[in-house]
Amino acid sequence: MKSVKVSLTQTEHVHYRTRFVRDASPPMSCRFRFFLRVAPRHHRTCIIRRADEYPGFPARYGIYGSMIRAIVITGAASGIGQALALRYARDGARLGLLDANAAGLANVSERCRALGADVYSHTIDVRERAALGAWLAGFDDAQPIDILFANAGVISGVADGHSAESVDASFELMDINVLGILNTIHPLLPRMIARRRGTIAITSSVAGFAPLPQMPSYSASKAAILSYGMSLRAGLRAHGVKVSVICPGYVNTPMAIRVQGAKPFVRSVEYAAEKIHRGIERNVPVIAFPWYFALVMRLGGLLPDRVRQHALSVARFSVAPKQP
Repeated sequence: MKSVKVSLTQTEHVHYRTRFVRDASPPMSCRFRFFLRVAPRHHRTCIIRRADEYPGFPARYGIYGSMIRAIVITGAASGIGQALALRYARDGARLGLLDANAAGLANVSERCRALGADVYSHTIDVRERAALGAWLAGFDDAQPIDILFANAGVISGVADGHSAESVDASFELMDINVLGILNTIHPLLPRMIARRRGTIAITSSVAGFAPLPQMPSYSASKAAILSYGMSLRAGLRAHGVKVSVICPGYVNTPMAIRVQGAKPFVRSVEYAAEKIHRGIERNVPVIAFPWYFALVMRLGGLLPDRVRQHALSVARFSVAPKQP
């Protein structure tokens, strides 16, 4: 073990430690793998010399050794997924973008490439379990996935003038919002556990904190994956895998436009992406925002049913049917 001092600029320096492990696989060449240890608290990133100075240095470490992270995002064609893709593209990440919307996916892919990201996109429905698992495994074989955003989701609810939500819409929502999350996560769980690293981020909602009478299926699906994510986090902690659950309030997305009525504390997708990015970096268990709206929803879930129903009646809304 040795300490190295690396020049970033003429005036900026970073200390870090590296450990060299000889690669015993044939042929016996002078190849080494670098295992970067956690930098001191006052240094947020580990920087090394140009990678081409070291034979066999993994390709995932780019110029000056800044790690190029592999990030997969489902539901990347619009909304929060699109904003996350653009946010991580600015970091120069290697992105795997998935969505059923081919046109929207092509658009965001080009925008991310323009920002300098290496983008691999694929049009797929998260309900296609076998095809999705095969694509994720192939991407992970090329470069182990650092962050997986299980973000794909849809919305449904009681339309104006109706007393209940559509049966077909409810079943479709459960297939995407719940089973689609499982289809996204489970192909990569054994791989992350085996290498003892990786982050899984699951997009839920503040609707998972308290049942909304206008969106029964949506509330149920978000409560389910909130509980699922927290269970995963507790179970995978010993294996070095991190899990965070994202619970946004109202965000200005195409999906939120279908909500007709009161939408308190609505935020932009850029705001949401920054909040999520910061929460993932800090390994926050539940990334809920805005915090005061999330607090109100949490408290609402603890209220007696009669009191909660009275409070929710003040801010009634409806959900417009999905356009064909």
